[in-house]
Amino acid sequence: MKTLSETANAQNIKSMEQLSSYLSSYKVNFKSKNLIINNAKLEQLTNNAKEASQKVAVLTNSYCQALINREDTFKLLTTAANSVLKDLNSLDISKDKLNKIYRLVEKVSSFESIENKKLKLLLLEVEESGRYLKEIDNSEKKYTKITLAFALLIDLLESYSNIDETTIKIDSLKELHNKLITTNRILKEVRSQIINARKGLYNTIYKNNTGLVDVAHDTKVFMRKTYGNNSKEWEKVSSIEFKRIK
Repeated sequence: MKTLSETANAQNIKSMEQLSSYLSSYKVNFKSKNLIINNAKLEQLTNNAKEASQKVAVLTNSYCQALINREDTFKLLTTAANSVLKDLNSLDISKDKLNKIYRLVEKVSSFESIENKKLKLLLLEVEESGRYLKEIDNSEKKYTKITLAFALLIDLLESYSNIDETTIKIDSLKELHNKLITTNRILKEVRSQIINARKGLYNTIYKNNTGLVDVAHDTKVFMRKTYGNNSKEWEKVSSIEFKRIK
């Protein structure tokens, strides 16, 4: 399922390929808005847009995988927290210390993964700039707080002399904590990259005066003025459509 912007981007790139290919046998060379437009410029714009589009596609796949990886890693928290509580039953720990541990375990266990149905929608719509990425961003504090609570839980468990590796696998808890930090960091990094890549693609296609759509429009005007409204040249290029996205 493609989004509206993704479809518009692909169609504009395809249209520019058609325009550039058709005009390759004509000498296109004119100045518009202080920009020299010629056959080489049209070809360069086409290639730049295709490369920018491919970059967004690759990063989108990376982002989706990073999102899935983070969800899968955080889902392990509930099992880890329940394991801690189970192992504590065999230890002689004061009620006050147990309450501290229970409160932290409660915070850690408060993690609720994104429902599979919702996650699929997020992955499908991740191409859109803004809405869905913002929704994931808004949950960032939740992941940070839970990771911090888990770190505090580990520190607390380590502080009790009667808790060791034979009773609670603290090293395993630390390993999971490191995975939480890593998967969250990778997601942030890829998210930043995809936002920048999307901005680059948008500018390549839609930037005023120098973007693919505006250059294509100016080129079509050049062909109409050069060959006339009734010419086969104008008839051909006029049928090639370019659209802006809102």
